[in-house]
Amino acid sequence: MSEIHRVFLSYRHKEGDRGWLERLKPALAAALGDRATLWSDEDLTAGEQWRQEIRKQIEQATVGVFLASEEFFGSEVIRHEEFGPLLNKHLSRDSGGENPVRLLIVPIGQGFSREYAKTDLELHTVLPPDRPLPESPGDLDRESVDSSVAKVVSEIQRALDKTWVDLE
Repeated sequence: MSEIHRVFLSYRHKEGDRGWLERLKPALAAALGDRATLWSDEDLTAGEQWRQEIRKQIEQATVGVFLASEEFFGSEVIRHEEFGPLLNKHLSRDSGGENPVRLLIVPIGQGFSREYAKTDLELHTVLPPDRPLPESPGDLDRESVDSSVAKVVSEIQRALDKTWVDLE
């Protein structure tokens, strides 16, 4: 493997979504080791020009992981600053664009399934949309949270392994 993948993590700034990010990010970092670097807006520093930094991270990203709850697509920042640019980059791959990116959706809550069904998106979901993560990890006991995180990490690893093969 000659390339380290840069994973852009996107989530809605609400308790449940942030709770999943706080559990998934360290688990992904441990599982992927030096095969990938992870970035989310939690990595922004005070005073940093956040829009510029998000654009820079999107330009460098080879994978976009979206922790997508029902309200995910309702966020202007997510639609216009994160998902939209990454989707355009993903679609340009099909027409020979530079720096391809793979998009992965982690569905959160039953509301996501209803909203996703209204779209014509055919992106890779790491869990079936009809069996998403619960709204919040706080809704589960520790064993169930750990099991859910392990399943998502395993599916993201599988997708990344395909990506490395596809992109080399």
